[in-house]
Amino acid sequence: MGYPEIKPQPDPQNPELTRTKSIQEQLYNSTGYSTEAVMAKIENFKRAGGFEGLDQEAQHDFLLWLGHSDSLKNIKKLDLTGKRVLTVAGSGEFSQTFIDNDSSQVDVFDYSMFACFFNELKLVAARELTYQEYLNFFMTIKEENGGTIFDQTMFERLEPFLTTQAQTFFRQIIAPGYEELFKPKFTEKGAVISRSIAVKHIDDVPFLASEENFRTMQEKLRRKNVNFKITNIDSPDLPVSDYDFVYISNISYINQIGMAAQLLHRGAKRVGFTFEGGAGAFDLPTEYYPGLYVDLETGEHVSIDGRMPESRKDEIIYPATAYIGQNGKRTLLIPGASFIHNNLRITIVGITPKKDQKYLAQAELVQA
Repeated sequence: MGYPEIKPQPDPQNPELTRTKSIQEQLYNSTGYSTEAVMAKIENFKRAGGFEGLDQEAQHDFLLWLGHSDSLKNIKKLDLTGKRVLTVAGSGEFSQTFIDNDSSQVDVFDYSMFACFFNELKLVAARELTYQEYLNFFMTIKEENGGTIFDQTMFERLEPFLTTQAQTFFRQIIAPGYEELFKPKFTEKGAVISRSIAVKHIDDVPFLASEENFRTMQEKLRRKNVNFKITNIDSPDLPVSDYDFVYISNISYINQIGMAAQLLHRGAKRVGFTFEGGAGAFDLPTEYYPGLYVDLETGEHVSIDGRMPESRKDEIIYPATAYIGQNGKRTLLIPGASFIHNNLRITIVGITPKKDQKYLAQAELVQA
């Protein structure tokens, strides 16, 4: 069984919204995140003096990556029209991008309650606010000491749309001075990257590129529902077989192939993930092609006397990387490339033109 279908309405007093919020609250309850449990975790967080004082298991509940590192433009290349999608929470843009891709259903999982609640808030804000209000609201997240994490007046406008669990959580962390407890590990690299969700990466967020794009995504969001489950990707309670596509981003860092294989054998039909290229990178046999320059869109080999054309440096990766098959065959890792590895068909969807050569790929089981 998957998640129940829920159709939120714009009026927070609407009986239908009350019903759907109740269902989502039950989903949180089912994984041990009742309102009382959330409050107890927050009290434990306070007693520990913040993130660094918690044991590793308790820290999971307070992890939050506010700045996505995956290319949303590459994710937009995936053909997921009419498909059911399950995605890791990330910073909140994954679910909105999949909705913008016309997926029929999008659900979110994460082992961090902070990540799930933040995604819930992000989606409510995307549904209820104007384009500029949305940007301004998330730009109030502080990079410096002092102030509050969110603009409290705007939060109070959105609060009635949130589940009781999310309301309980955010009421605590928006209190003045509370963000100091998050400061050491508020994000993967500290609060310094917090503004990237609305500012630094805006060019790579298609639905934030213009007001028109935002309103198009917003209308799609208003016709759909996103459900949340706070659980680990390994949990048997995560119904991956109910979905056409499961997106795990870089959730396992160096073992995405193994993680993708596990999910596919549990019934997932396709799994999307990211990895960083280079010789020996990732858990694939690869090697560099020194001196080879590749157009990221066309796969065309481009060079001038063995050098990269300066005018095209943002379109080209260097050095290019190739997958080495069991028979020694090389497959250049460019968009559209496909190869078989351990009974998985892996297809390269896109590459981010950065020094670290970040790839978006998807995997499917090879039918015997």
